[in-house]
Amino acid sequence: MRTLLSSVCLALCCFMPIAGFSSETELAAVKYPLALQGVKPNRLDNPPSREKILEAIGRGANFLIERQNPNGSWGSARQTKELNIYAPGSSHDGFRAGTTALGLSALLEIEAATKRQENPLSLDELDVDRDKFEWAIERAEWWTRDHLPKLRRSADDCLYNVWGHAYGIHSLVRMLDRYPEDTERCDWIRELIRGQVDMLRRFETIYGGWFYYDDNMTAKPSDTTASFVSATGLFALKEA
Repeated sequence: MRTLLSSVCLALCCFMPIAGFSSETELAAVKYPLALQGVKPNRLDNPPSREKILEAIGRGANFLIERQNPNGSWGSARQTKELNIYAPGSSHDGFRAGTTALGLSALLEIEAATKRQENPLSLDELDVDRDKFEWAIERAEWWTRDHLPKLRRSADDCLYNVWGHAYGIHSLVRMLDRYPEDTERCDWIRELIRGQVDMLRRFETIYGGWFYYDDNMTAKPSDTTASFVSATGLFALKEA
């Protein structure tokens, strides 16, 4: 019903005459002035120093290490800030997969920065314990290997799993770059990536793109598409 209503409204808007504007550009200039002029960020007179940036990165890394679940994942349903979020079926599996992928990606990007040839980072200057840091990555990789392939549609009307598939690809690509010479490791990571790409294909809406709700509850999602979910899926596919 919602999709039908949206289609009707869109059709009506297409036939509505717009008075006072001779071109679409003139109309856009009134409705979206910043889009045409270009949004210019405020200049920072005192940008943060390298030390401040490293301190922030280190705090983030230590937070992830300290808050990792015992099984290697991140995320839970325990701290909800007293907010009620629609979460039927296996919704939390999708939330946890997406959150774990983001946490793992962050740590892997830090690790990659410590190995680069030019201006590498140091875990010491980040004030991060190397053993805890590497152990957090290893546990998250194990969790990903065991649980990501099992991620499925949350419920007939809910597709939070798309976040897990998209962000899962994001982390798997970084896992692949970690030890490129390890053939056996790369083989199972590539297999996981292929599986997650297939899941994104299966849960793409009939309009193209992705969303995390489907009020129509069809096998192939047929509800609306959201730009920010679709952008996440496209970035993942581009990386893959």
